[in-house]
Amino acid sequence: MRPFTIARTIAGGFAVCLLLMCCCGAAIAGDDNLLSNGELVDGTGYRPSHWDRAITRPSENTTMFSWIHQPGAAGELRLTNVNPNDSEWSQTVRLFAGLYYLSGEMRTEVMRGRLGDARIGIDHHERASFDFPSGRTGRWTRGGMYFRVRNQADVEVFCRLQYRIGTASFRHLKLVPVADLPPQSAMAVDFDRLVGSSRDAQPSAGYERPAGSIWSVLVFMLLLAALTVSGWVGLGRS
Repeated sequence: MRPFTIARTIAGGFAVCLLLMCCCGAAIAGDDNLLSNGELVDGTGYRPSHWDRAITRPSENTTMFSWIHQPGAAGELRLTNVNPNDSEWSQTVRLFAGLYYLSGEMRTEVMRGRLGDARIGIDHHERASFDFPSGRTGRWTRGGMYFRVRNQADVEVFCRLQYRIGTASFRHLKLVPVADLPPQSAMAVDFDRLVGSSRDAQPSAGYERPAGSIWSVLVFMLLLAALTVSGWVGLGRS
């Protein structure tokens, strides 16, 4: 086999490997929801699979828990407080150290009371959550928050109606790992720094860049490009 033919073969192999890596990476980033039954389509009776119910005042008939689901459509978790109460749907997930993004959609109806609100969030040492504009009742609104855990831990994802009288519905719940820094304007929480503060999630500029460097990726891609070009040159001379 001639040298140029060998170079062309090697370059082609590297190019195919690079294409497969990109495709696999895109698939992982798009489908890697760490929540079980995040679309709320599985369950039996009135109970969605993998989701638990909790209430502050269980002895009082103040909250209705509902699972709304239709064939071929995403389901909904619903909380209705007929009197002020703190109620939630929740799921516990084991996470490794790293950055994550929690997102979901929420809709509120007939909200009364001055204290509390409806939220989606994380319980890990402390509670951190994102809420939605209180004036947007009756409309589905999407929101999300970035957060970091520094050690492997079990965290609780919750959909909560806190003290308000009314109804809150939740759908399209998703928790995914994040490979890079969150946007500067995004809501972000480092739970180790939040411990003891008892506050909701706030924008944070204190994130450290994950281990690794973008330059190593660029050098690797340039090397593959050089090998590919050498293969094409060899093909033209053969």
